[in-house]
Amino acid sequence: MSFTTYQAAIAATLGFVSTAVLAGPPLVTDDPGVLPKGGWEFTTAITGAESNDGSKGYTAPELEVAYGFSDAVQGSVAIARAVVDEPDGSSRSDFGPIGFELKWQLYRGEKTAVAVAPAYAFPMTDSSTDRGIVDDVRVASLPVIASYETGNWAFNVQLAYDSVSSGPNNTFAGLAGGYALNESLQLLAEVYNGRVSGERADETNWNIGLDWTLSNGLALLLSAGSSLSSELPRADELERVFFVGLRYATQ
Repeated sequence: MSFTTYQAAIAATLGFVSTAVLAGPPLVTDDPGVLPKGGWEFTTAITGAESNDGSKGYTAPELEVAYGFSDAVQGSVAIARAVVDEPDGSSRSDFGPIGFELKWQLYRGEKTAVAVAPAYAFPMTDSSTDRGIVDDVRVASLPVIASYETGNWAFNVQLAYDSVSSGPNNTFAGLAGGYALNESLQLLAEVYNGRVSGERADETNWNIGLDWTLSNGLALLLSAGSSLSSELPRADELERVFFVGLRYATQ
């Protein structure tokens, strides 16, 4: 079982690298928001996932850096140190894949927004693939993301198609919701599904979390989740996943 970033760790239980190599921490489902022109955002995290056969994967640490090229376009890059623990007690670590994303916000209204976020991910080192820490695949992804806000509520939906170099290709669908308790604390929840095209291999999972602003520009991000339903062999099903991170934005 190979793991990459937190988001791809979910998909690793299906045996592929997910469209969500860059997503909306602490959730897997992204949002269509972009940084203002000249703005920077840094997200660092420790993450983990475990399947029912006892295989465990972690990123320690994971780093995503985003920059606002304009008020409608931002670019992101994500890297991670991946650790895999096998049921027999052995452990190995190396760099996970590197992912690049360009998010273009096509529309922004009073309550709604729509964006596309083409992304590309590939292994950073040959040693990580040789040792089975990450899969030796290149993934080109095209997510479409939309949001709706009303009062203290915000909802995001993401649909994506992943073209995988070694095949088969994959699809992703996620629905997320957030409720702002106050100006600094937002409660989060999501349901998302990954499917291998043309195969009976899909899994639907859930996450709950929070986004807590600690000070100007700095936020604590937490989430945890598990599987809702799966067509995978029992041993490969997702048992649990977690995300613990910090986000700092300059604007």
